[in-house]
Amino acid sequence: MPVLPKLCELLDWYGATVAFETLQQGGRYSRDFYNILLDDIVHVTENGPLEDVVAGEIIVWEKSCTVFI
Repeated sequence: MPVLPKLCELLDWYGATVAFETLQQGGRYSRDFYNILLDDIVHVTENGPLEDVVAGEIIVWEKSCTVFI
């Protein structure tokens, strides 16, 4: 049975939603971080965590700032 992707919201340090993404299965996992495929960026601030990425890229994001939807 295939593993379905897990949809998530990325939060900034203040709890605001900054992007929607899909948790990537496989690859290297860390105890504190996820590999994330960005589906849609909804909020970017100057010098913020998503200032230099675009939708479709895979990034590493802290687990404490990830919410499954």
